[in-house]
Amino acid sequence: MAAGVITAISIMPHNVPTPPSGFRYYGGDSQPDHLWPEPKPTINTDGATSTLHAMLAALDNLTNAVDTLKGATHNVLADLGK
Repeated sequence: MAAGVITAISIMPHNVPTPPSGFRYYGGDSQPDHLWPEPKPTINTDGATSTLHAMLAALDNLTNAVDTLKGATHNVLADLGK
């Protein structure tokens, strides 16, 4: 029975730099030229954390405003006897 390699997967170790933009490689299929995918953008976790904390503060303020409006609505309904 004839056999051959169907798939080969390589895992790069941590801290190995990715190839430069425009790097091309041979994929072993009928396409002799493949373009290495562009690296994914890095996330600024400090900036994201700061934004999320600001959102929580704003939501707390909105919650207080909604509670105040609910109280005022109940007062109006009580004044109307409803």
